[in-house]
Amino acid sequence: MERALEALVRFSARWPKAVLTVVFAFLVLSWAMLGNLQVLGNVDEIGGDDFATVRFTREMNEKFHSGAALYLTFERSDGAPLPSSDLCAVKEIIAAAVLKSELVRGIVSPLHLRTVSPGNGSVRISNWVDYPCHEDAASRYVSAARESPWKTLFLGLNADSLPESLPRDVFVEMTFDVPFVRKATDTSPLPFQKVLEIVRDELEAQAPHLKATASGPGAFQMAFRKALEADMLLTLAGLVVILVLCRFALGTWRSGVVLCGLIAILGTFVFAVLSACGIAIDPLNNGLLLMVSVAGVQDYLFIGLSRVQASTLTEKLARTALPCFLTSVTTAVGFGALGVSDLAIIREFGLVAGGAAALEWLLMFVCLPAFDSLGWLKLSHVEPGWMSRPTGFALGIDGLLRKSLPRTVALACIGMLVFGLYSLRDLSVNDDLKSFFDASHPFRTSLADMKLRRGFEGSISLRTDISDRDAVTRVYAQLAALPEVSGVLSPVEVLAFVTKDARDPVQARALETLALEAPAMEPWFNGEAEASGRLFVKDIELASLTRLLKRVRSLCKTTCEPYGSMVTYEEYSSTIIPSLFRSLSVAFLFVTLTLGWLAWRSRQLTRLPQILAGSFWGPLTLIGLFFLLDMPVNFVTSIFGSVLVGITGDNGIQYLLSGHDDNASFESGVDAKGVASFVASIAIAAIALLFCFSSFSHMRSLGALFAVGFALSFFGDVWLAKVRWRQPQRRAS
Repeated sequence: MERALEALVRFSARWPKAVLTVVFAFLVLSWAMLGNLQVLGNVDEIGGDDFATVRFTREMNEKFHSGAALYLTFERSDGAPLPSSDLCAVKEIIAAAVLKSELVRGIVSPLHLRTVSPGNGSVRISNWVDYPCHEDAASRYVSAARESPWKTLFLGLNADSLPESLPRDVFVEMTFDVPFVRKATDTSPLPFQKVLEIVRDELEAQAPHLKATASGPGAFQMAFRKALEADMLLTLAGLVVILVLCRFALGTWRSGVVLCGLIAILGTFVFAVLSACGIAIDPLNNGLLLMVSVAGVQDYLFIGLSRVQASTLTEKLARTALPCFLTSVTTAVGFGALGVSDLAIIREFGLVAGGAAALEWLLMFVCLPAFDSLGWLKLSHVEPGWMSRPTGFALGIDGLLRKSLPRTVALACIGMLVFGLYSLRDLSVNDDLKSFFDASHPFRTSLADMKLRRGFEGSISLRTDISDRDAVTRVYAQLAALPEVSGVLSPVEVLAFVTKDARDPVQARALETLALEAPAMEPWFNGEAEASGRLFVKDIELASLTRLLKRVRSLCKTTCEPYGSMVTYEEYSSTIIPSLFRSLSVAFLFVTLTLGWLAWRSRQLTRLPQILAGSFWGPLTLIGLFFLLDMPVNFVTSIFGSVLVGITGDNGIQYLLSGHDDNASFESGVDAKGVASFVASIAIAAIALLFCFSSFSHMRSLGALFAVGFALSFFGDVWLAKVRWRQPQRRAS
């Protein structure tokens, strides 16, 4: 294998123009494919079709013509009650938004619902709140809303005990058709955003004393897209950081420019693959290039900073090709192990990132020899002078790396490693839609305001069999009594409301038939014995939601079945810990086999337990800290374990393949590459910390985890792995 890799390096150095022409051709082809790159439009189906709740939710949305909902709450800026003139202004503004946007699929509000009532041989269809522009319409608003099945939506908390007075706000629910993905080149606003902009422009023109607050799923989608677009800048920031790191670590700006160029080429290839495979950009793979660049920076610094004797860059590349190849393979496996996840968003990320990690090695060891032959990059550009001089920095790191841990500290470290393994089975999960953002985020504040005003943070839809209406009434009454529920919308109540003015059963059936066929009733009825109801949920946090769904399914039996975004997300969350365990197991197994083969190859098999303990100490200690600090895992942070195992096994591989003969000791490997390992660990931790500037709270947590994990892993790789070994002889200064 080593000879084959060296031959590849020397081939590239011999035929540089041919090699770079091939790379350029693939770059042009990849660039042409970027036009079809897509961006995630909503998060309802991030788990893929493998989940029953996803398929059922999609089926129900099609059957009941449901769409993503945007909640708008209109109120006066001074907090005063709304007179009839304000109700009139709100209705006109909503009408203008619907007319100008042509995107609204349906509207539910007291000002837009219509009632059907019998007359003498005719049927009268009228506004539910008669003549909202009439001067006394506002005084009838509260009593009319209280009589309706939608009172939880319209009036919120204590709807039955509100005094007869003017309303303090008007609640409007709009539904839209939102595609699952959209082209990355499509810069047009989301349907919610366009309608919200129209509403606010109309308010400023017609009623500047009124304001509209957006909340609900539509507000989440707008915040999600804005955060996704903002996070795209992190990759550019990462390139700047890498450029500066190379300048200080390797001594030249040229070294940084070359590495950033290779990462940019890699990014073009990676996003072309995403485009070709129809994988949309999401919070995880949006940071894919930044994560994979960690492996590239590590290899690059090992090439430049390793104490491997060479007269040219090509010669040094040939001598470091095998260890860097194996570290890239373990990194690729660390990412690729995520391919066993149940979540499509993690599975796709892992497989693409794994391939990108392998491609990173190929690009580096094909392009750098070609650059060397053409004179674009020489050994002096990547091998700093302080490496060959006894500077205080180099001597200080050497002295630090030669130190050994006291036996008591080493035993404590081994105990933490074992504790981390034990903690795997007791990790907790807390993942919900609102946890994507901090408590101070506008979406979270709008959610808190909706809970304060109306008593709920979200809703769950219920597919309901209305053939036995008494059973439906009984079940919905039981559901309304659940402690996690603030209110219900029963389809039987809707039918009773529609037929309340009927004079006899014949009229009732006629009115019901007429209502069921009306387009406005599509979100609740589909013309069959099937209807859609709704539960209004007080708290959408995972623990509360899991308890609620368990109780709902127990009460519903065959009468009803929950579906919707929160139901699918709860099922996603139930797979996080099993997926984490499986991906960790794959990464552990492959890294163990790789290090075992290298230990056998270098005749150090008896030291394999210490080497493995050092390589796995960082990830497992971090897992133990998760348990001790009661830190919950979410679908983003669940990837940290296998990725850390894949990347942190790199130090052990580099030390075993120290560039000396096959009988070289682990200590000589630390001597040869310890400084490179130290600087690389600092560099990749700095790159990981960039995720702390993400707009998503999940990604900020992931960045902090990676940074801490890299530091812990370096400690284990260097000091814990040497605890029981004889001290190496001191070298002459």
